[in-house]
Amino acid sequence: MAKRDFLLTPGPVNVPRRVALAESQEIIYHRGEEFAELLQRVDAKLKRVFRTQNTILYFTSSGTGAMEAAVTNLLSTQDEVIVVEGGKFGQRWRELCHAFGVKHHVIQIEWGRAVRPQQVAQALDAHPNASAVLTQLSETSTGTVYDIEQIARITNERDVLLVVDAISGLGAVPLEPDRWGVDCVVAGSQKSLMVPPGLAFVSVSERAWERAEKSDLPKYYWDFKAARKNLYFTPFTPAISLVMALDEALDIILEEGLENLLARTELYAQATRAAIHAMNLQLFSERPGPVCTAVRVPQGTEWERDFRDAPQGFSDQDLGRPRPPEGEDLAHWAHRRHRGQRRVGHHWGLGADATQAGTPVRAWGGGACGPRGLQESPTVSLWSVRHFARAQSGNLPLHS
Repeated sequence: MAKRDFLLTPGPVNVPRRVALAESQEIIYHRGEEFAELLQRVDAKLKRVFRTQNTILYFTSSGTGAMEAAVTNLLSTQDEVIVVEGGKFGQRWRELCHAFGVKHHVIQIEWGRAVRPQQVAQALDAHPNASAVLTQLSETSTGTVYDIEQIARITNERDVLLVVDAISGLGAVPLEPDRWGVDCVVAGSQKSLMVPPGLAFVSVSERAWERAEKSDLPKYYWDFKAARKNLYFTPFTPAISLVMALDEALDIILEEGLENLLARTELYAQATRAAIHAMNLQLFSERPGPVCTAVRVPQGTEWERDFRDAPQGFSDQDLGRPRPPEGEDLAHWAHRRHRGQRRVGHHWGLGADATQAGTPVRAWGGGACGPRGLQESPTVSLWSVRHFARAQSGNLPLHS
């Protein structure tokens, strides 16, 4: 059997063994009562993670399929929309609107910056016929989180739909669709839900359903009304094994508690960013979130080679994919709950690479921060990162 890689990518993430075993169960018939009961059970648990009582629709696709479904069901040919574009995935909203001929006005945000709620308000004031705002919860390409709560206040005041791509953010960034008034949330299975790629989800508010009833954009596979009519059987053949895996993954999340999951993910993000600062590297985002940390790769140094040649477990080095318009290289570390102690400790290897690259690295925390010899070592140690994490964690465990 091949050695199990330890992924640090924003997605997909490592699948816990409990989830993998659930996925490997004997297949069941998707038109039988057993599958309907399975999906009902999953639906009740997934609503707790989504923090919503709105209808959640299920599609066999990547998260982009759910984004397309939101566009084709909630918009019509005569609509105008506001698109927040601050990275690769905001760009995807724009491209979807263009593909379906929907008039769209783009709030262009410099990569690495967060959209300000007042920018959304100004765009809606400038385009009073806009019927929706399309944005991200977490822009993965830049590691930036947006203030969805404040944006929702603005859209609710104007009776404008708010459609949020939470594909990377769900289960990592606080999100309260019902309390804040978010009309549509799209997500995928391969991020914090800890399931292989292939399932996509869309939560739909009552206000959004009113728009869906009137939508005249073409759709077939992505039809919200057909999906709701066949909710627990699904209109088409679903990814049965992935639904089984999701059932188990949701149990793992809810056993820990969503609040603990969010807190632990934030803890890992803080530990990562502290290590990055200790190695004299720069964060890319002005408002970094707990999903992933984007780091500038210094140009004209040996860092690029060292990042690319890093051992397995540093498989998040997607240099140039995605790349900001300025052509700057980025590396990303994701902060997912099931990575545990070993995940944080990977900065030991990064610190060693920094030494080889000729980059001085501060001994984090001074002479008392690690075992003998750390004071003289220009690295950030596994021990020191763990020490930081434990000091910040209280009773939160650092293992899965």
